[in-house]
Amino acid sequence: MSLTPWGLYLNENKNLPTTMAIGLGLFKDRVILLDYKNNRLLVSEYFPALGINVNDGWIELPLKHTHEGIIVKTSQNLNDYNLVLDTASTVSLIWRNRLKPPIVNFSCQHVLKDMDNKGCVASAFRLVGTGAKKIDVNAVILDGKLDHLGADGLIGNNFFQKYAVLIDFPGKRLFIKENI
Repeated sequence: MSLTPWGLYLNENKNLPTTMAIGLGLFKDRVILLDYKNNRLLVSEYFPALGINVNDGWIELPLKHTHEGIIVKTSQNLNDYNLVLDTASTVSLIWRNRLKPPIVNFSCQHVLKDMDNKGCVASAFRLVGTGAKKIDVNAVILDGKLDHLGADGLIGNNFFQKYAVLIDFPGKRLFIKENI
């Protein structure tokens, strides 16, 4: 598999984009709720204006904001991986050359039901810091030499369909809640 079908396109000069996350600049001083399942995108300058009680099943994680985007720490078999929250990615991905053995592989159809499974493998990664909730991210394992990227992969649409994400940029907080 190559990265091209997943949406990272070069600009007219055949260069990589200068910023990997155009939306983050737009929301840098805001609080945003991404709730795909309920078709909600809420944006506010003030956290209380959203009317969300973060004590109602939300899990707080550190907000690590880099030039590539918001990084979420995950793990698999005592190995840590940094994945970028990416609302533009159809599925969650991890670069094969970043994985450390032992790697548990399964069908890509666990990531996306309608995905063509020929030659495609996936794996599960647990979000670090979720406590007893143990939130997993199923990600397609992707070949390719991506040394220019600091992150090990992307958290995409398959995750956002299952979890609501609340990002408090002014408060430097990130919250995740399973959509029931």
